[in-house]
Formats: sequence, C-alpha cells, structure tokens
Amino acid sequence: ASLEVAWGNALSLDHRPASPYKIVASLPYNISARFFRNFLWTDPLPRRVAVLVQAEVAERICAAPGKMSLLSLAVQLRGKPSIARYVERDSFSPPPEVRSGILAIDVFVKPIAGTDLLWRLARVGFASRRKQLKNNLAGGMGVTVAKASDWLEQAGLSVQARAQDLGVEDWLVLSGEAEKG
Repeated sequence: ASLEVAWGNALSLDHRPASPYKIVASLPYNISARFFRNFLWTDPLPRRVAVLVQAEVAERICAAPGKMSLLSLAVQLRGKPSIARYVERDSFSPPPEVRSGILAIDVFVKPIAGTDLLWRLARVGFASRRKQLKNNLAGGMGVTVAKASDWLEQAGLSVQARAQDLGVEDWLVLSGEAEKG
C-alpha cells in the first residue's frame, strides 16, 4: 500500500486517487457542507472519512430521526457517521470558542443514491423546520395538503411529522410514494 498526502484547501483539490482512498482533514465550519457534497457525492468515493469539525456539526451529521437536518440526510445516505471522540478547547493554542469533534464516516460500498425527487422533497421539507412536513410539501411541491398527507400515510409516516422526524429510510419511502403521484 502506498501513502499519498495532498496538502491544501480540500475544496480546491482536483486530484483523487483511482483506488480506494481515505480522507483525514480539519475542516472549518463554513465549508463542511460543500466538503461532504464534493467528496461523498462525486466519484471516486473515499472508503472512510475522518475530519475534525465543530462538535455541533459532528452531532448534527450523526443525528437520529427527531433531530435530522438536510446535512445529516445527505451524509447518512452515503455512509455511517459516528463521533470518534470530542476534542476540548484547551487542546488547541489559542483555544477556539467551541469544542471540536472527530467525525468518522464509513462510506457505504454501495452508497444510497438520492433521486432528484428525494432532494426536492427534502429541501422543501427542511425549508421551514417549525411547520409540519405536509404543509411544507404542499406549498413547495405544488400539491394539496391532502395529497401531501396521503404521501405520508402511504409511506407509513405520521401526518403530523416534521422533516427532522424522518430518517433516511423514511425519505426513501416518501419519495417513492410521491413519485407514484
């Protein structure tokens, strides 16, 4: 096995190994979403990712249904994230304002591919977090509240659900129901 180290801005690296590779990086908060989109949604995929991020970001990515976000959905469709450990502020000089976490993602051998419809539903669903999902879907997808409620019921979900209540499998089933019409 060989080791190749690419030093620099992770968003501007244009070289990726053809063979399975791993990523180890320290990410500023403001690029994490773009970083995951660049490396988890374009080929070739890494086998594993280990990144140092703000603890809050790591927790959001690892969230379970009830606390999901668009970012957690995007990452969890592609791999299994976990927090390897927390890194306290005093581990750095000068200490940052926030605690950090080492986020480990085991990328699926066969990642789940989100369809365009799934992403449209998810973006609409997470647009207004306080609203029930049926209302977000109705407004954002141009359907009636009754039709959006029907999609939820057919997917085996509560009509009172909010976007953050759904897990990866729920979004996949919901997009299948919406595709049926």
